Amino acid sequence: MAWAKKKGNPVALRLKNYREGLDELRRHFPEVPLTPLCFFDEWWTDRCMPPPGLSKAADFFGLDLSKSEQRQLLLNILADVVFGEQKKGRPRAKKRKWDVLTLIQLAVDCNKVKAEAPGISDKKAAGLIKNHFSGRYKHASAEMIRQYLADARMWLENENRSRADRGIAPLTTELTRPVMTVPVE
Repeated sequence: MAWAKKKGNPVALRLKNYREGLDELRRHFPEVPLTPLCFFDEWWTDRCMPPPGLSKAADFFGLDLSKSEQRQLLLNILADVVFGEQKKGRPRAKKRKWDVLTLIQLAVDCNKVKAEAPGISDKKAAGLIKNHFSGRYKHASAEMIRQYLADARMWLENENRSRADRGIAPLTTELTRPVMTVPVE
């Protein structure tokens, strides 16, 4: 919850105010039950309606506040959004934004490049792939191509093993369908 510790964060400030208000109630009036009336009495008593923020959240998720199980679901969703654990750092590169055929084509292209320049590293091969097949990998950086090479080789190996079992020649050339079906960011 590092975001809540940043100065000036409006959500963090509101959470802090509510927490301080609850602490004050507990300290000065321990016998008073903690209910929404402690903070939202003008909405609940005057209008017989939940606070506008709760109504907006329920509307956003298409939930009915008159049903206890849907109120519980809304509570869980909001608690997860505000206090749920989030992984730190950049997301991993292996988010599967490329489909299997794209990966197989990448492995085939890598094999072509490495056949022309034996012994080159994957990093250099990725740069050559980016240059030689620029239309095919226009949305991918050379580094992204390099990161996908291990998966690409695995998929090509699986495909060629499957083809061998069926008596079909292995893939060594361009695939017949357009490769980049999902744009890479």
